[in-house]
Amino acid sequence: MGLYRNGVGAPGKLVMSTLAPEDPLQAYYEDTETWYGRISGTSMSCPVTAGAATLLVDAYYQNHGEYPDPIDVLNTVETEAEDVHDGYTVESMGAGFVDAYDAVRRAESDDWGTFGTVKLVDD
Repeated sequence: MGLYRNGVGAPGKLVMSTLAPEDPLQAYYEDTETWYGRISGTSMSCPVTAGAATLLVDAYYQNHGEYPDPIDVLNTVETEAEDVHDGYTVESMGAGFVDAYDAVRRAESDDWGTFGTVKLVDD
């Protein structure tokens, strides 16, 4: 059995999102529009991570005319992740929080992360 760990994390706490307008229990106050509210969880953080990976893929394609290998995308997103919060562990955060800006810069210059450049939060 292999080691399981998260790859990266992203903001997912109290993210403003759309809500079901027919569910009045999701409103915070009487005058609050019921179709917007703050939600927490992986359903909020996953789109941030997916968006960062998409930006990286597009940056590489725009600069090199081809799509990158998936492993290069994964390694680069993990290599550029930031350890920005105390108390997170490899089990809960993996390599750290997604840094889309630095990952995109690496893709633009064809400077991919590798297994050897991925640093886990506790390293």
